[in-house]
Amino acid sequence: MAVKQFPQDYQAGAATKLLGATADGSLVYIVVPAGGDTLESILTRGNQSNKDLNVENIITNAAIAFKGKEIDINHTSQGLNFRQFGFQDALVFIQKNTGYVGFSTPNPTQKVHVVGNILASGSITPGSDKRLKKKIKSLPSSLDAINQLRPVSYTLKEDDATALGFIADEVREIFPDLVLEGKDEEKMLAMNYMGLTAPIVKAVQELSAQVSQLQERIAVLESK
Repeated sequence: MAVKQFPQDYQAGAATKLLGATADGSLVYIVVPAGGDTLESILTRGNQSNKDLNVENIITNAAIAFKGKEIDINHTSQGLNFRQFGFQDALVFIQKNTGYVGFSTPNPTQKVHVVGNILASGSITPGSDKRLKKKIKSLPSSLDAINQLRPVSYTLKEDDATALGFIADEVREIFPDLVLEGKDEEKMLAMNYMGLTAPIVKAVQELSAQVSQLQERIAVLESK
């Protein structure tokens, strides 16, 4: 596929269609050979100093297939869909009204929605500065609540992978703030596992206090 600038004397023919405009105001056209449906080239009229082709105002239901790179970019009424060429499943989907980004799902329900495993070579660090928060309160006793949790092993229906964790439906009865209800039609539940850190630490502190009290009582008894 070629990306080139219009010659000054070039006249747009029937095979040339206006696609949109770049960020610098250049017009962008697509060229399709007569009688065919294969994209032959993308042409721009205007400033070509910027090598990035940032196409805006893409027409509804437009599709661009980069066969050499095996990427199919499809713009629908729901959003922008990046797929492997020849496949219907989305690689990356950007939802139109929300801006939500879905990886391997065309129906993202959060800012970033991933179907599958995530591998990070570095740390995933959420913001935790005091200036980001309000209504800060110390947690009450958490030991009893932690004891109500049911750790389980399970097999995921999607790929039969075995995992360890909890059932969000059960956790919601104990720590409702740690369970998020999806915005999809089925309202699938998701769980904030990192959020369990605070009540677990609180429970450990309570156990530590109880151990200290027992040690003091033992020391008194032994001194008699």
